[in-house]
Amino acid sequence: MVLCIENCASMLARRYAVGVLHLAFSKSSVLCVNELLKLLVSVGFVAAHPAHHGRLRAHMRAVVVQSAPMFVPAVVYLVVNLISYPALERINASVFTAISQLKVCHLPASLLPPGPSSQTQPRSAL
Repeated sequence: MVLCIENCASMLARRYAVGVLHLAFSKSSVLCVNELLKLLVSVGFVAAHPAHHGRLRAHMRAVVVQSAPMFVPAVVYLVVNLISYPALERINASVFTAISQLKVCHLPASLLPPGPSSQTQPRSAL
């Protein structure tokens, strides 16, 4: 729920900054600060969980080591975040958010290996 609110607030702020105010700023710096804030919130949630008291550093190290499969989705999210600024200059924030969330539906399905063939043999004429 927190990340959903963060995503909506971020898109609205981006739209207002680039589409309404036409501010000139380093989009890469803004994305970096945004991701660092998400990291801090996530680490705060983990640190607050009773199961991780005293083992936070070991848990975070294990998470980093086991996160290699997430490289491809991370790159997709980076690309979407980078194109969000020029897109938000041209279209409504709600339209962009809805379209960009399609990556959540499509990306996992595209990374799955193909399943067994569903081809059926044609039935012979009776």
